[in-house]
Amino acid sequence: MGCCSGRFSKPPDPEPVLTKSKNQEVIDKTNFSSVHSNYFSNRQSFYKKTFNVTSVENKKLNDELEELSLARESINIEKISKLLASDTAIVMEPDAVLHTWAENPKTISTLAAIQLGIFASDKDIGKTPKFLQDMIKYKVVDTLADFVRTEDRDKYEAGVLALSFMTDNNNEITEILLKKNVISVLIKLMRDRKEGLKATAALCCRNLYVARPIVQKVFIREGGSELLVSLLDSDDSVTVFETILNILDLLLDSEDTVQPDVKKHLISLGIQDHLERISRETSRYEQETIKEAEKLGQLFD
Repeated sequence: MGCCSGRFSKPPDPEPVLTKSKNQEVIDKTNFSSVHSNYFSNRQSFYKKTFNVTSVENKKLNDELEELSLARESINIEKISKLLASDTAIVMEPDAVLHTWAENPKTISTLAAIQLGIFASDKDIGKTPKFLQDMIKYKVVDTLADFVRTEDRDKYEAGVLALSFMTDNNNEITEILLKKNVISVLIKLMRDRKEGLKATAALCCRNLYVARPIVQKVFIREGGSELLVSLLDSDDSVTVFETILNILDLLLDSEDTVQPDVKKHLISLGIQDHLERISRETSRYEQETIKEAEKLGQLFD
């Protein structure tokens, strides 16, 4: 599969270093891949960073589209955030496909959420302090959390996509989502029929539980760990690659120490059989994915 080629330019990684301290296994995490999955996954790529909507004789619609267009050009988060409340229906152009797996928007509110996701996925915009501060200041994170809970597929898919970028290494945003118990909803979405949504919801969960043992236990208790391990059965090398790293972050605590109870739990879910199978299936998975599977497998020996 060509989706993972070119992900690494460095020499092969050394074997993971494992030391023991007071009966604890401390992992040198730098020996695992440092590639952060959500910037490299084709599954999360937007096909079009600009998009057109079929013209409709509707003054409110045209006004809101114009407002969104101007806000997009100036990266005006305040104006875009206000459009998240719009229920004005839209019709995309027949050939418009904005994302590899997410549904096209059916309302201005979802279109605005997608625009925020596009901004968040752009490292030149989404990682700037101002953008992240605006996400909090204008209650965008709270609104997207509500999107994730809705019954409208276009909304919750757009919400999960945007949050998968916004939660990357941002404690303020993750704390907001943890207080709103969004992780429970994300775990439910890991049961969805779409693998892309399942894997992206899993990434959001990872961003919430990484280095947080209490949240890790919640994730496990609510069935997230079992769903996460099941993603190792995917035929997509990128999905398996990301899942391996997400499992690593579930296994380790805030000091990169293996948590014995989590290790025992993952073994009970058959993690070793999954990793051994991946290592054998060299024609099914990219070499980088196989290497990560082998390194993670060593932690369960």
